[in-house]
Amino acid sequence: MGKIRRDEAGFSPVELVLVLVIVALIGFVGWYVQHSKQNTDKSPSAANNSSQATSKQTKKTTTNAVTPADPTANWTAYTDTSGSGLSVKYPTDWQVQTESKVWAWYFQKKTDTNTTIGFRWVVDNNSQTPKQEWDNCPSLDACGHQSTDKLLDSSTTTINGAEAYQTKMQGDSGVYHATILKSNKTSSSGQIYVEAIVSSDNADLISLFNQIVGTAQFK
Repeated sequence: MGKIRRDEAGFSPVELVLVLVIVALIGFVGWYVQHSKQNTDKSPSAANNSSQATSKQTKKTTTNAVTPADPTANWTAYTDTSGSGLSVKYPTDWQVQTESKVWAWYFQKKTDTNTTIGFRWVVDNNSQTPKQEWDNCPSLDACGHQSTDKLLDSSTTTINGAEAYQTKMQGDSGVYHATILKSNKTSSSGQIYVEAIVSSDNADLISLFNQIVGTAQFK
């Protein structure tokens, strides 16, 4: 029988192959264990990052849901005691004036007395809605509008539970905005309505007008 050939280190070719296979297996097992450990370590970190992202998103959503402060909170309240029962608020840099002619009362800017927002109440026995009241009285000096004025825009709505009609008109002297409110009061002559009018088309003044009218409530 022939002898198995060995190299100078004393290993036969078969033994050498076995040693290399064993070394390779040990190396693979070591790499696999290390790789598995790294993936395990990353999992809590990824979960933590996901949790933090969710927390930040929830916090952001909560922050966005905060109700903005009421800009009319510190305004002055005025209540009409002459018959309409309307209570409305106006800015502290404005003042209230009363008269017995066209307007029952009006708000006037302290630094510019030409800037005004007028209120008046009228009795109409032939109208069921604020729009009908406005349409049935074509005389801007007393109520409603001039018959020659042009309607530019209008809408019906409710303001703090009261029926309302809002309109934008073009008159001989320019554009004006009006809001008509149906009072919860009546007189022996019929239903009471309140008309609020500002003769301007300035965006800031119209925004303020709508804010003032938005505080209207009938007591």
